[in-house]
Amino acid sequence: MDWAKADSQLPEGANARASLKQCELSAETWGTAALDQRRKRSRDHLAKIAPRRESWIKHNSYYSKLLGRLVLGR
Repeated sequence: MDWAKADSQLPEGANARASLKQCELSAETWGTAALDQRRKRSRDHLAKIAPRRESWIKHNSYYSKLLGRLVLGR
């Protein structure tokens, strides 16, 4: 996959490198606070990429069907 192309499709200011910087945890964050922080980062990331999800599924139907079978246990 061309990651530069993928980054260019993200909204302005939201690229993979910026996401990596957001993932850095401070040494002071641990325990349930760290878990809450991680959940928030995941939720924010998924909200950013949600508009492209249908396009990914459409262009990768074989892979998407395999994932669906895995998740549903069929």
